[in-house]
Amino acid sequence: MTQTSYRPGETALVIAVPEVEPAVGAWRRRFDSAAAAGVPAHVTVLYPFLDIGRVDTAALAALFGGHRAFDVRFEQSARFPEVLYLAPTPERPFRELTEAVAARWPRHTAGSSPTSSRT
Repeated sequence: MTQTSYRPGETALVIAVPEVEPAVGAWRRRFDSAAAAGVPAHVTVLYPFLDIGRVDTAALAALFGGHRAFDVRFEQSARFPEVLYLAPTPERPFRELTEAVAARWPRHTAGSSPTSSRT
């Protein structure tokens, strides 16, 4: 199991994908420390993000609300060095969300990956 330590107040921007939990839940509980921390199956938009006291929920709602809804499929797996994940198709809408967040909060994008879906 990959151990990840989370700082108090640390945030992430994720899009929950509860529909895949039946397929991946047991694996996530076994191998994904984020699952043990209560993070649902998701696609990461940005991690880490701002400390909780600096998060502007109205600005986030406006930013995300400015993007159209889209359908996504998870038909293939992919890897980062330490992570096996289900790759979203299409990937581009997630990248566009990450790019929009990075443009709005440019100093808070280190370590992000729009395809690091922990689904």
